[in-house]
Amino acid sequence: MNASIALTSHRFRKISHWFGLRDIRYICLRFITLMRRYGISASRAKTRVLECVDRLAPLGCHPTFPTPGQVVARNATFCQELQRRGAELAVHGYHHLDFRALSSDESRKQFAVAAAAYRRHGIQFEGFRCPYLSYTPQLNQALPNADFQYSSNRAIWWDVIAPESNHDAGNGARSVFQGLSKFYRAESSKTHVSVPRMSDHLVEIPVCLPDDLQLLDGLKLDEHGVGQAWINILHETHRRGELFDLMFHPESFEQCGPALEAVLRAARQLDPSVWITQLRDVNQWWREKSAFAVEIADNGHGLRLAFRCSTRATVLVRHLNMEEPTESWYGSYRVLPGRTLQLRPHERPFVGVPADTSSTIVSFLQEQGYIVDTGAEAPHCSIFLSPASLAVLQNQFELIDFIETSSAPLVRFWRWPSGTRSACCVTGDLDALSLTDYAARVFAL
Repeated sequence: MNASIALTSHRFRKISHWFGLRDIRYICLRFITLMRRYGISASRAKTRVLECVDRLAPLGCHPTFPTPGQVVARNATFCQELQRRGAELAVHGYHHLDFRALSSDESRKQFAVAAAAYRRHGIQFEGFRCPYLSYTPQLNQALPNADFQYSSNRAIWWDVIAPESNHDAGNGARSVFQGLSKFYRAESSKTHVSVPRMSDHLVEIPVCLPDDLQLLDGLKLDEHGVGQAWINILHETHRRGELFDLMFHPESFEQCGPALEAVLRAARQLDPSVWITQLRDVNQWWREKSAFAVEIADNGHGLRLAFRCSTRATVLVRHLNMEEPTESWYGSYRVLPGRTLQLRPHERPFVGVPADTSSTIVSFLQEQGYIVDTGAEAPHCSIFLSPASLAVLQNQFELIDFIETSSAPLVRFWRWPSGTRSACCVTGDLDALSLTDYAARVFAL
């Protein structure tokens, strides 16, 4: 009897949480949309997803599909075919549930059962994305046996749509937009940079918003409007040297496919080039880059730098007179093809910070590729972030902007491999393949 009461209590809590994030208009419009885009069987959705993979491949893109373990278990042959065609699959829970409504034990079971389903059917996985981006740092304790190397749950919002767009949509559409915004809980690109971060043993790879559901269903934009919004993010991330992790849902590919193709064509035209890749490759690169180091020695003629890094590393210099050959790159930065650099006496083209600077700031700067000096010579670096400066610079964006808009000499590792300026991933949340899949999640509540 007690077990039955506990089960009822768990379900009531989940259902209450589910309804708490949705109003009746959102529920009705989402139901109508799902009925229009899905069938009872999975055949229509499978055809649509394969078409997506085949249309994006000639543009150099192989999507990453976060997929619930239950969908993998029910459609193993299809998922194996996606993998064979070059797509990456990432864990999306076992059932498509909001992890914020789950206990630690329930979350742990979701991860474990999903990972087991992937392994049982020969589907490779390295990372995960929680449904509704419902990850919290506490979930790290629920991850089983270091199964995962990356997470892709933190959201960055980009102001690429006119404010009046939301007013032009009807009340129901605005309800969809607002409901999705509640789920995603995005940070602003005005205060945060869209780059991976190490979080415990995971690489956290942010996603970029607005996504397809916000643009199509929430703002009622047409394919041109969707494409323009995403191309605006592409250009902005390229200018800032960041990651455009474009999130969409394959259920809407018939509407947003042309926009995806337009974004990829635009990305292929940018110079320096955009690294079009998958989440697993971003994870592997960020780990590779974390091992880069610089050996600094004073040889009596100034400092001599030796860069210990892989062949894919891009070493950048600016505003330095040097004998070593360099190549034009972007703005005032030039690429140093070699792996050593002789500086003139008194030159310290590094970022200096006080010794008592928080480890969060120091590690953030180092992950961006800056050579950070926390020692006695820090005030003599070409850029010194004094306590007064750090007090004024309130967020990630302001900190990077302060360094990058300075005219001071600088040497650094770049964020991305092989001379690319920015990165782009297309990630399609493959929540379901049929209305039956959607119904299954109701019984999982």
